[in-house]
Amino acid sequence: MLPRGERAFGSNRAGEVKLWNLTKKKPKAKRLDLGEVSLEHFALLPPGDRVIADCSDARLRVVAVEAGEVLRELPEIRDRRIVDSLRLSEDGSLLAMGGTDEAVRLWRL
Repeated sequence: MLPRGERAFGSNRAGEVKLWNLTKKKPKAKRLDLGEVSLEHFALLPPGDRVIADCSDARLRVVAVEAGEVLRELPEIRDRRIVDSLRLSEDGSLLAMGGTDEAVRLWRL
């Protein structure tokens, strides 16, 4: 759920990323295109207009929610299997990635 409860954001096992506008009487899902990759994890950047997408090609992408376009790619993660979770600082300026290797990686956004 995005701030103010007006939109919801989610993905499925096929890697599709969808956005629903909950202010509409019959909300329709808008599909975000991340190319030929599937989505593993995601985290919303405040105020909810961008998302960090952890993709199956071992890259983290900053995606504009409404436009569905990739704004930035973060450095490649060498071992795709290690990503366990993504968390953002309250102001959205710092991304933390926790891994199954018990390491925490940080990026300034």
